[in-house]
Amino acid sequence: MAVAALWGGCSEPPAQDIVARIGEQKIWASSFEEQGQRLLAGAFHHVETVDDEVRRQLLDIVMSKELLLQEARHRGLEAPDQSELAQFEAQLLRRELFTTSVHQPVTVTDAGIDSLGRAEDWDQEIRFRHIMLSSTTAARKVVGQLRQGTDFSILAANRSTHRPTARRGGDMGWVPVPEMLPGAMAALEGLAPGQIHMEPVATPFGVHVFQLTGRRRVEPAAHRLTLQTLYEIRQHQAQVERFLDSLSVAEDLRCGSVGTDPVCVWGHGQMTTADLDSYLRYELRSSPTNAQRESQRLEAARRMLATSQARRLGLDRSPGVQDKVEQRRTEFLGARIEAEETRDAAVTEAQIQTYYDDHPEEYGARPSALIREILVSHADTARVVRMRLDEGEDAEALAIRYNERISTRERRGHIRIVLRDNAKLGLVAPLALDGQVGEIHGPVEVPGGYAVFIIEDRQPLPRRSLASARLSIATILRVRERNRIMNALIDSLTSAAADRLIIYEDVLATTLTRVVPPEETSRRSVWED
Repeated sequence: MAVAALWGGCSEPPAQDIVARIGEQKIWASSFEEQGQRLLAGAFHHVETVDDEVRRQLLDIVMSKELLLQEARHRGLEAPDQSELAQFEAQLLRRELFTTSVHQPVTVTDAGIDSLGRAEDWDQEIRFRHIMLSSTTAARKVVGQLRQGTDFSILAANRSTHRPTARRGGDMGWVPVPEMLPGAMAALEGLAPGQIHMEPVATPFGVHVFQLTGRRRVEPAAHRLTLQTLYEIRQHQAQVERFLDSLSVAEDLRCGSVGTDPVCVWGHGQMTTADLDSYLRYELRSSPTNAQRESQRLEAARRMLATSQARRLGLDRSPGVQDKVEQRRTEFLGARIEAEETRDAAVTEAQIQTYYDDHPEEYGARPSALIREILVSHADTARVVRMRLDEGEDAEALAIRYNERISTRERRGHIRIVLRDNAKLGLVAPLALDGQVGEIHGPVEVPGGYAVFIIEDRQPLPRRSLASARLSIATILRVRERNRIMNALIDSLTSAAADRLIIYEDVLATTLTRVVPPEETSRRSVWED
């Protein structure tokens, strides 16, 4: 991208608290700091120290975004549906109200965590394998191969579109029951360990074939950090419910049947059918049914009442709320211009075929290796582990004692390796794929420490068919084409605006002097690996 090269210095003296200008539009240091920290927590998460080069890269991204927004406005692209923006603002206002005026400190106790954990099944865990595919037809073909005796882990490695678990033979590890998808839970419920659910199961992520490998009970304390957060959330939810009950009584909130207008009234306002539909469309992301209107009208009115209370307290004038609303507006405009610019982006069958042919390491016939790896933090410990393996000690026992790789601890160090290029395993992957069964390797320096491993099994994987790979390849190529189009647009806009671009290097150098660790606000789904 030509952005960095074109945004050079300028003779105009730096303005206080401004890192850059695009014409009359200022990029404030505070805004750049906020956006920069978000980037450092996301795409730039690997950066440990922010130097001048990193600041310029981050500024290039922020400036590119501003150029795209200016172009969107120039083209007359509209802001989002005003009702959607209003619902977003209302949600922010309620959150601000609850945080500042309703939530009280929560004392977390061991008894409370234990009770919550057992009530919500955090003391039960399921272990299973799965093969995820793009269609029911593809899944039924896999079921046919399983009935003929094909090994589940080989099919997972070769056919599953969920690549993180495909490399582990489809193993999802131990998953707490509350984190299970309903479809997966229903499929696994009646199975004994080792049994395969031979009917494909559709979930929001794809179509799956499941195999149960284990069930176990654990103490809720095993999920203490999660349950501590969950306990605080449940207590805050109860506080909000009591507040809404009190507010509804104080305002004499009354609701009629759906079909009457207004649907609900209270001392200082009302909720019409249009208001109710706007709220439900935003919450459900689809048009509401009459049954949904009927069942959720009271809750919608209570939320609207809380929004009105927040406005009466002046929370709509809070800079935090206003900034987030404006940010949502600009995000929408950015998405609009990208959609308009890339609407003709297409991928041909010839391109898919070429990509397939050019990547035999991923789609062609290839070896796979099952290793037992022991990852430790210190080189001295790794050398001790290697010495003990050489002396004939049991690798599984050593993995139980020493292995620090969280993702393989439950499998006692087992990893099925298919791809040579693996950022987490580094040199371990090619050494394993090129080695022979029984060989011991290491210590090998890898991300996170030093690895010692033994090769326990090798199996050839058959060539993956173009039909099974077409969807993932097309997705890769479409993303590449959209990126190419957008980069070309940014280069063009930057070149056209070169004489209006100013960077204040002295101010820029004072920003992002400390990388703020991202705050963990929620647990990722086990499927979003």
